[in-house]
Amino acid sequence: MNSPIVNEWVKKAEEDLKACRILSQKELAEVTDVVCFHAQQCAEKYLKAFLNSKEQEAPKIHSLKILIELIEPLDPEFRTLFEDASQLEEYAVEFRYPGETAIEEEARDALRRMVIIRDFIRKKLGFK
Repeated sequence: MNSPIVNEWVKKAEEDLKACRILSQKELAEVTDVVCFHAQQCAEKYLKAFLNSKEQEAPKIHSLKILIELIEPLDPEFRTLFEDASQLEEYAVEFRYPGETAIEEEARDALRRMVIIRDFIRKKLGFK
């Protein structure tokens, strides 16, 4: 059984997932940056949920790579997520400001990578 904080992280992550799915079903080409941001946020929240499930404080950072580095000593299998996390990480900040725009292919890739991370962690947490 997961703690209330873990369940809250998962709920928030699932809201990001739902936002991605709703937005990507509409005019994906018009909301690529937003989809990429929410994909990164979903992955970030799941990583923080896992940290909390191991009674570790989830730091107030957006770096998926650092979060995985914090988790690796607890569960070395998380290393397999490093490449997907690295690709998603740039969407936390860069694409929210002028000068950078994600293309539709990047948004689809972000969704794919988010699902890989989400499904991996949900299994670790005992969710279906």
